[in-house]
Formats: sequence, structure tokens, C-alpha cells
Amino acid sequence: MYIVLRAKEHPVFERNGDDIIIHAAVNFPLLCLGGEIKVPTVDGESTVKLAPGTQPGKTYRLKGLGAPKANGYGRGDEVVYVHVQVPTDLTEKQKVLLEELSKELSNGDGVGHARGFKEKFKEFFDRQ
Repeated sequence: MYIVLRAKEHPVFERNGDDIIIHAAVNFPLLCLGGEIKVPTVDGESTVKLAPGTQPGKTYRLKGLGAPKANGYGRGDEVVYVHVQVPTDLTEKQKVLLEELSKELSNGDGVGHARGFKEKFKEFFDRQ
């Protein structure tokens, strides 16, 4: 007799050994300014604190919130990958604000520069 088990893919969680992987889509201002996001875990919900200037692809490790270890002692971690959520439908006001921000952050070529970014971003929103 042969028994074949196939685990069904979960729509939110991925598994890598004892670790659980999730991908969190976060809006651009929250990545720039920092803040908190709520992420699902196998036990419910948990909060992750994002530092100001968080870059896309950054990972956060939630210790002990992964799958039970095969040896029966402890659990793996939950690893949260942060991605930028780019809106697809912008209002006219949002478009104008983003165009202004783009001009403030670049030389008009649409390319931001690392030096002074945080200060320029803060100045932009302080004027609003």
C-alpha cells in the first residue's frame, strides 16, 4: 500500500522548512515615514513596526510564529517580506500631489537622489 500526501497551497502563507513566509504590500508614504502594519500569522494577527525609510524587499522576522519544528521542540519563525503597493486608480488630487513630490525629489528627470531625500520629503508634507 502506498500513501501519497499532497499539501494544498495556502493563499497567504508559504512554508520554507519551519519558517512561514508572507508578503506584505505597503503604501509608499508608510514606507517613507515608518509606522505599523498588521500581518496575519497562523495564530491570528501580529504588528510589525516599519522604520522610516524602509526599502522594498526588506524582511522582518517574527520569532516563534512559524511552523512547529520536526523534532517537536519549538517553532520556526514567520518572515515578512515588504513590498511597495502601487495604486492603479488615482484621483486628480493624488496625481497632482505625486507630480509635485516627484519634482521635489528629483531634477525633473523622475529619478530620486539618496542625499537629502528624507528632508525633502518632510518639507513637502510640512507645506501641505
